[in-house]
Amino acid sequence: MPDDIRTVWQSQTKKPSNVSLELIRRKARRLEGTMHQQVVSIYVAALVVVVMALYISWQLDEILFRMGPVR
Repeated sequence: MPDDIRTVWQSQTKKPSNVSLELIRRKARRLEGTMHQQVVSIYVAALVVVVMALYISWQLDEILFRMGPVR
């Protein structure tokens, strides 16, 4: 077993790549679009949660006000 792993790694033959630059760009654009959709979905979900929490808080406040003081 060789002692210098770097020498073995660098001495390996290189295989030509079949991936074109256009394919990489296309996949990157698709990934960016998917990520954008996910970010928008998360913001919409967070907005819905905030609106629901405010509505429940408002309704609960009215119910507690109508019940009066608890003894």
